[in-house]
Amino acid sequence: MTALYEVQVRTDKGNVREINEDAVGTVLDWRMTLHLDDKVLAERGHLFAVADGMGGHAAGEVASRLGIETVFRAYYGEHRRPLAEALTTAIATANEVICQQAAATSDRTGMGTTLVAALWRDGELLVANVGDSRAYLFREGQLHRLTRDHSWVAEQVAAGLLSPAEADHHPYRNVITHSLGPNRNPEPDLFRLRTQPGDRLLLCSDGLSNLVGDEEIATLLAAYPLDQAADRLLGRALERGAPDNVSLILVHFWQTPRRANRRRLVLLLVVALMVLALVLGQELLKRRSAPPTPTVLAQTPSSLTLPTSSSAVIPPLAEPVLVAAVQLGPEATTNAGERFGAAAAVTVGRPLPDRYVVFVRGVVDDVRVSGDGLTIALARRQQDGRGHRYVVTLREPWPSEAEPVAAGAIFAVVGRPVDEADREGDIALEALAVLAGDGRQGPLRTLWRSEMGHWPQDYAAQWVFTTYGEGGAAVLGVPTPIGFDGLPIALWGGWVTTTADSPQVVFRPIDRTPYEWTDAVYRQPDN
Repeated sequence: MTALYEVQVRTDKGNVREINEDAVGTVLDWRMTLHLDDKVLAERGHLFAVADGMGGHAAGEVASRLGIETVFRAYYGEHRRPLAEALTTAIATANEVICQQAAATSDRTGMGTTLVAALWRDGELLVANVGDSRAYLFREGQLHRLTRDHSWVAEQVAAGLLSPAEADHHPYRNVITHSLGPNRNPEPDLFRLRTQPGDRLLLCSDGLSNLVGDEEIATLLAAYPLDQAADRLLGRALERGAPDNVSLILVHFWQTPRRANRRRLVLLLVVALMVLALVLGQELLKRRSAPPTPTVLAQTPSSLTLPTSSSAVIPPLAEPVLVAAVQLGPEATTNAGERFGAAAAVTVGRPLPDRYVVFVRGVVDDVRVSGDGLTIALARRQQDGRGHRYVVTLREPWPSEAEPVAAGAIFAVVGRPVDEADREGDIALEALAVLAGDGRQGPLRTLWRSEMGHWPQDYAAQWVFTTYGEGGAAVLGVPTPIGFDGLPIALWGGWVTTTADSPQVVFRPIDRTPYEWTDAVYRQPDN
């Protein structure tokens, strides 16, 4: 059977708790136990779930285990109900089982668990959550939170009584309002959306989401293959003390199954007949009065709409950020001499060595100190899931007052390509500047800048070779077309540096229509 997705699971008791009160479950864990063959999975879908137990010591562990076990057994034991109804019924059954167990044993009175579950079938994802365990979807370089926390703090934020910043540090942020167990509200929220190849689903307990922010999650998912991304997410929580258990499930969807069925064929036939009737009746419709305004159906809160890629607009894959020749269109020849050398007089030229830089933002994967200076490696991930690194060398010392350079830190680098790196697949850069910040909450902060380079003060504009999306163009304020995330782009623009105590850098594109990778060269679009 063709692989539809890849799954990675991580769970850890953390650095403080004596036992792990989280529980995780995937359809792969239960396939043999519940005798789930391909036919059952095609009909009932693929289920994944994370539960975070409450009640202290063994009670929380029992509640989360019962929650996962009951949901899987009850859901796949039901073959007639629609999927959403079957999933909510399975969650209700899990609540009843936990309540019965809590009533039967005195030391388990009051035990409960959160639950976040995701059911995937035919490219449709159904997500249910009770409590503050979360579901995220990573698509085209953007991280989307699918669920809403059932917590007192989240309700205060929704009511406008607390700001998100205040909620992050509020003493009551762990007080939840929904969960499975006695005397609690067990009603789940349901969310439905379509997936597309390349999407990544993250289910996690609050032991991860309380310590690793959305921006960091997005950066790690963009930088690493799935197994390494799972390791990095867990490792980031453990590095920060992990006062709670930490659990996560990562799913990378490779493709969407296509299944022809009678209902679809009938629908296509009906549509064809409607189109035929529309063509035949065109003259008659012209003679009639204008048709009424179409009714717009309000979108329910449980239906999520995320960006959808169109394969028709994705250019050919290319090696990331290799400085290639730039083919000029007729509209781009003005002032070409400012951008190119002698070759500027012809159709194709190459940027002057002083006139191009590479910009990349990513996770520090490695740090080395040698006679050449400080070398850091930034991890990135290509569209096909393979990883590569930008190996950046700093020729001057790192300032003692700047943020320390350590594995796991997130930096942006402006540099020039140099000779081939030692490791195959690495892209070697000589750093001109190291920056911090995501570029969306304000300018990038300058942490380190070379005294030997010519950036940015010597030139009003430069070619900036980068990639579409979170690690490149989006940070520089250039929006990413749907389907282009991770692909190369060349920008022509200028850098503006403030003179504040903490120098900040802003990139301002001069050509609002960027040069794109087409036919093996960077060029300006024909339109």
